Order: sequence, then C-alpha cells, then structure tokens
Amino acid sequence: MKSTCIDFSASCDKTEFPESRPRLRQDEPSSSRSPGRVELRVNLRRDDGIAVIAFAGEVDVYTAPVLRDAISKVLAAGDKAMVVDMSEVSFLDSTGLGVLVGRLKAVRMLEGVMRVVITNPRVLRNFQITGLEKIFTIDSKIGRAHV
Repeated sequence: MKSTCIDFSASCDKTEFPESRPRLRQDEPSSSRSPGRVELRVNLRRDDGIAVIAFAGEVDVYTAPVLRDAISKVLAAGDKAMVVDMSEVSFLDSTGLGVLVGRLKAVRMLEGVMRVVITNPRVLRNFQITGLEKIFTIDSKIGRAHV
C-alpha cells in the first residue's frame, strides 16, 4: 500500500465576516487558540490508489471553504474515486452539507465515486433529517469505505 500525506489546518475567529476565508495555520499548539476559534484539520493521503481526505474538527460557514478546497484539489489532481473521512468531525452545519452536495455533483459529473465515513451520531443526523443519507454512500468505518 502506497501512502502520501499532506497535512494542513485552518481556523478563524467567529467574529470575522462569513465571506472571509479561514486562515491556514500549520503548527499552532492547541493551548494558544482562543475559545472563539473554529478549526478544521485536513489530511490528504492515498491508500491503494484511492484518495482519502480525512477531516477533523468543525465544519461551519467559516471552515466550509477548507472542505470544498480539499475535495476540489483531489478532483483537480485527476482522482475520480475518493473517501471523505468525517469520523473526527464533531459538528457539521448546513453550509458544510451544501459543500458536500456540490462536490458530490462535481464527482458524479466526472463519473467518479465519493464515499463518506461518519461516526458521530450528531453529524449523521444532519444527513438523515435532510434526506442526504439517500444521496450519499455513507459508511461507519473507514475500512468499509472501499470505492
């Protein structure tokens, strides 16, 4: 199994305007973050030729651009098969759901496949109440999310 990793994180103050882009931050210790900050960490890797994009943190109006950009980068690299691992996501709002729907449309336009891994019942509930669990292929474990 060949694996390549790229790590980056983003965080921003909730007092910023929603249209502002989250600032990318590399190595800031968690103790130096202010309580009003939202963070979304991303790890991009390849497992047996499949792009796996793992997110950790919160996805909301401030961090949704990071979600969109990470998936877009994988598509731009020519990958049509991907796993979006949201097992470490603690919060997902409607902005994040909208980004996922938009990226799923882009994947399908390229005749690709996108699977989503969700372990948090609160995050899964957002998919269920919106009916999106019928649109997305959702797995509860990364090992089951073979494309």
